[in-house]
Amino acid sequence: MAKINHYLKTFVEVSAYAFVKRKVRKLAEKYFQIQTLGLENLTHESAVLVPNHELGIDSGLLGVAIPRRIHYLVQNEGVYDNNLGVKVLLWAMGQIPVNAVRKNFNDSENIDEIDNEMNNKIKMQDKKAIGRARDYLKYSRAFLGVFAEGPTRY
Repeated sequence: MAKINHYLKTFVEVSAYAFVKRKVRKLAEKYFQIQTLGLENLTHESAVLVPNHELGIDSGLLGVAIPRRIHYLVQNEGVYDNNLGVKVLLWAMGQIPVNAVRKNFNDSENIDEIDNEMNNKIKMQDKKAIGRARDYLKYSRAFLGVFAEGPTRY
């Protein structure tokens, strides 16, 4: 049963990715002059891509320009939590939610007062995310996209 679920999930991911890529390509060709240079320099193996993240459309444009699938590490907070449609779309395309929890501490607070249960839950989710990312790199020829700067500024 687990093997069938794996194949079904893979089929959904590939189909959703191809569908969205076609739609984004049509929009990109309509509004932008896309020129792709250096594709011959891309490895034929899996690799980690670390592009800049200036606008919200960066990942879509990069996905259009590169012929292979890109699985992005996507910030969980504010992306996966609020919009069910976006959550389903990103899941279907094989994107990987990760936690980017930031807590601002002022001088009167003690870092040790963080709720351990929540902290452990976040750690477990991130371990699963890193495991998924590793599996995509190990078992497929896809790219893993990581926006090292974090979320967009706009």
